[in-house]
Amino acid sequence: SINSPRTEETYVNNIKGNIEYHNIKDYDSLLEIDKEKTFEMIEDYITFNRKEKQRSSSRINGIICSIRLFYSVNRYDDLNWYILARFKGKERRKMVDDRAYTREEIKKMLEYSDIRMKVAILVMLSSGVRVDGLVSIRLKDLDYNEQYKLYKIRIYSDDLNEPRIHRRVCPR
Repeated sequence: SINSPRTEETYVNNIKGNIEYHNIKDYDSLLEIDKEKTFEMIEDYITFNRKEKQRSSSRINGIICSIRLFYSVNRYDDLNWYILARFKGKERRKMVDDRAYTREEIKKMLEYSDIRMKVAILVMLSSGVRVDGLVSIRLKDLDYNEQYKLYKIRIYSDDLNEPRIHRRVCPR
């Protein structure tokens, strides 16, 4: 029921997090718990992510969607998701202070990088592509334009027949 491999990975990790938090052995065991207890467990996990892990309401919304899909696909639909969604909170502040790199920081990164990393840094800076998009580029995603002597890079290829190797480039 999930089309994107990246979304599937995120959803599976969210459900695994719920299982580990409650010390449950497997997915099937989740479905054997009565609905009242399941509701309380989901409520506890949402609260844990909000208060202890200090996750943003957007991130918690992703966790709720993952868990909801799991129970929905397994025909366990009688949970009140409207009430559960209320536990995510209304926090609108940014959890991370993102900012653009300064020219000095970019210069320093390029100074200490090998040629491969320089290409990655400059492509990301000039195009705005994310790390996940960059690591999935293959040779066949490059088209050389003879007239301008430039490469056109296809970032997110639609070729779903060929398996991709996803490597984690930066720690999470």
